[in-house]
Amino acid sequence: QVSLLPAPARRTSGYRGYSTADVEAMQFIRRARALDFPMDDIAHLLALWRNGAPATPEIRDLARRRAEELHARAGELEAMQKTLEALAEACPADGVQRCSILDALGERRPTSLEAGPFRSANAQPSDTVP
Repeated sequence: QVSLLPAPARRTSGYRGYSTADVEAMQFIRRARALDFPMDDIAHLLALWRNGAPATPEIRDLARRRAEELHARAGELEAMQKTLEALAEACPADGVQRCSILDALGERRPTSLEAGPFRSANAQPSDTVP
């Protein structure tokens, strides 16, 4: 676990006391988390920010790498969404037939799910069942 802030002092009332700098750091951390930066990167960026670091290629490259990772993740999420939509569309939801969603998730042989987030290392496109 990465500790980004020192433990706040307790006031006599028992409430935590935060300095203005602590509040600003918490806002920085919240914004960085909203951009899905990993905690290690947030710690690094926070240290640079606290030290008043100028704009550097290192910081720009870190942001670009994160953007590329998010772009790749967006593609994965879109594939998962399409898979779930197809599974939901194929589900009879009649309370009588076997659940096609559960069957697809529990399938031991390659299925159309293998093309998405459940793809195994050995699955070949010809092995999938539509």
